[in-house]
Amino acid sequence: MPFELAMGSEISRRQFYARAQTLLADLDEARNGMKHSCAIRLKKRIEKLETERDQLKAFAVEMINASFEGGSFDGGDIQDIGVKHGLLRIEQREDECGERCACREYGFPAECYRKTNLVLEDSHEQ
Repeated sequence: MPFELAMGSEISRRQFYARAQTLLADLDEARNGMKHSCAIRLKKRIEKLETERDQLKAFAVEMINASFEGGSFDGGDIQDIGVKHGLLRIEQREDECGERCACREYGFPAECYRKTNLVLEDSHEQ
Protein backbone atom coordinates (compact mmCIF):
# COMPACT_ATOMS: atom_id res chain seq x y z
CA MET A 1 0.00 0.00 0.00
CA PRO A 2 1.43 3.44 -0.90
CA PHE A 3 2.67 5.49 2.05
CA GLU A 4 0.32 8.43 1.29
CA LEU A 5 -2.75 6.17 1.39
CA ALA A 6 -1.55 4.40 4.50
CA MET A 7 -1.31 7.66 6.40
CA GLY A 8 -4.79 8.84 5.26
CA SER A 9 -6.75 7.29 8.14
CA GLU A 10 -6.13 5.77 11.54
CA ILE A 11 -7.07 2.27 10.32
CA SER A 12 -4.78 2.58 7.33
CA ARG A 13 -1.90 3.76 9.57
CA ARG A 14 -2.41 0.82 11.94
CA GLN A 15 -2.50 -1.62 9.02
CA PHE A 16 0.58 -0.01 7.51
CA TYR A 17 2.54 -0.18 10.79
CA ALA A 18 1.37 -3.73 11.49
CA ARG A 19 2.49 -4.79 8.04
CA ALA A 20 5.78 -2.92 8.42
CA GLN A 21 6.40 -4.60 11.78
CA THR A 22 5.67 -7.99 10.25
CA LEU A 23 8.06 -7.30 7.39
CA LEU A 24 10.78 -6.14 9.80
CA ALA A 25 10.30 -9.25 11.92
CA ASP A 26 10.49 -11.40 8.77
CA LEU A 27 13.66 -9.57 7.76
CA ASP A 28 15.23 -10.14 11.18
CA GLU A 29 14.28 -13.81 11.05
CA ALA A 30 15.81 -14.13 7.56
CA ARG A 31 19.01 -12.40 8.71
CA ASN A 32 19.27 -14.70 11.71
CA GLY A 33 18.64 -17.71 9.48
CA MET A 34 21.32 -16.52 7.09
CA LYS A 35 23.77 -16.00 9.95
CA HIS A 36 23.01 -19.51 11.20
CA SER A 37 23.38 -20.96 7.70
CA CYS A 38 26.67 -19.11 7.15
CA ALA A 39 27.92 -20.27 10.54
CA ILE A 40 27.12 -23.89 9.67
CA ARG A 41 28.88 -23.61 6.29
CA LEU A 42 31.87 -21.93 7.92
CA LYS A 43 32.06 -24.61 10.60
CA LYS A 44 31.99 -27.37 7.95
CA ARG A 45 34.71 -25.59 5.96
CA ILE A 46 36.88 -25.24 9.07
CA GLU A 47 36.39 -28.92 9.91
CA LYS A 48 37.39 -29.86 6.34
CA LEU A 49 40.50 -27.68 6.52
CA GLU A 50 41.44 -29.16 9.89
CA THR A 51 41.04 -32.68 8.49
CA GLU A 52 43.21 -31.81 5.47
CA ARG A 53 45.82 -30.23 7.75
CA ASP A 54 45.86 -33.36 9.89
CA GLN A 55 46.28 -35.59 6.83
CA LEU A 56 49.21 -33.51 5.53
CA LYS A 57 50.79 -33.38 8.98
CA ALA A 58 50.46 -37.16 9.45
CA PHE A 59 52.12 -37.73 6.06
CA ALA A 60 54.97 -35.35 6.91
CA VAL A 61 55.48 -36.84 10.38
CA GLU A 62 55.64 -40.37 8.99
CA MET A 63 58.13 -39.35 6.30
CA ILE A 64 60.35 -37.47 8.79
CA ASN A 65 60.21 -40.23 11.40
CA ALA A 66 61.12 -42.82 8.81
CA SER A 67 64.09 -40.75 7.67
CA PHE A 68 65.44 -40.79 11.23
CA GLU A 69 65.14 -44.57 11.28
CA GLY A 70 67.76 -44.78 8.55
CA GLY A 71 65.45 -46.10 5.85
CA SER A 72 65.52 -44.98 2.29
CA PHE A 73 62.39 -44.52 0.25
CA ASP A 74 61.62 -45.18 -3.33
CA GLY A 75 58.59 -43.81 -5.14
CA GLY A 76 56.50 -46.84 -4.24
CA ASP A 77 57.11 -46.34 -0.51
CA ILE A 78 56.17 -42.68 -0.73
CA GLN A 79 53.05 -43.52 -2.75
CA ASP A 80 51.95 -46.08 -0.16
CA ILE A 81 52.35 -43.52 2.63
CA GLY A 82 50.44 -41.00 0.49
CA VAL A 83 47.56 -43.47 0.10
CA LYS A 84 47.59 -44.19 3.83
CA HIS A 85 47.12 -40.49 4.62
CA GLY A 86 44.63 -39.63 1.86
CA LEU A 87 46.95 -37.72 -0.47
CA LEU A 88 46.76 -40.39 -3.17
CA ARG A 89 44.14 -42.94 -4.17
CA ILE A 90 44.59 -46.17 -6.11
CA GLU A 91 42.59 -46.76 -9.29
CA GLN A 92 42.45 -50.03 -11.18
CA ARG A 93 43.20 -49.12 -14.81
CA GLU A 94 42.71 -51.22 -17.89
CA ASP A 95 44.30 -48.70 -20.25
CA GLU A 96 46.23 -45.43 -20.32
CA CYS A 97 44.69 -42.43 -18.60
CA GLY A 98 46.31 -39.90 -20.94
CA GLU A 99 49.47 -38.89 -22.74
CA ARG A 100 51.52 -38.68 -19.55
CA CYS A 101 50.41 -42.03 -18.17
CA ALA A 102 53.30 -43.34 -16.08
CA CYS A 103 51.63 -46.74 -15.71
CA ARG A 104 52.12 -47.68 -19.38
CA GLU A 105 55.66 -48.90 -18.71
CA TYR A 106 54.26 -51.56 -16.34
CA GLY A 107 51.50 -52.77 -18.65
CA PHE A 108 47.78 -53.16 -18.03
CA PRO A 109 45.73 -53.90 -16.03
CA ALA A 110 47.54 -51.79 -13.43
CA GLU A 111 47.09 -50.05 -10.12
CA CYS A 112 47.39 -46.36 -10.85
CA TYR A 113 48.18 -43.89 -8.07
CA ARG A 114 46.11 -40.73 -8.52
CA LYS A 115 46.30 -37.46 -6.61
CA THR A 116 43.34 -36.62 -4.39
CA ASN A 117 41.86 -33.12 -4.26
CA LEU A 118 44.03 -32.47 -1.22
CA VAL A 119 47.19 -32.29 -3.34
CA LEU A 120 45.88 -31.28 -6.75
CA GLU A 121 47.20 -27.90 -7.86
CA ASP A 122 44.17 -27.48 -10.10
CA SER A 123 40.91 -29.23 -9.29
CA HIS A 124 40.63 -30.26 -12.96
CA GLU A 125 44.01 -32.01 -12.92
CA GLN A 126 43.79 -35.77 -12.70
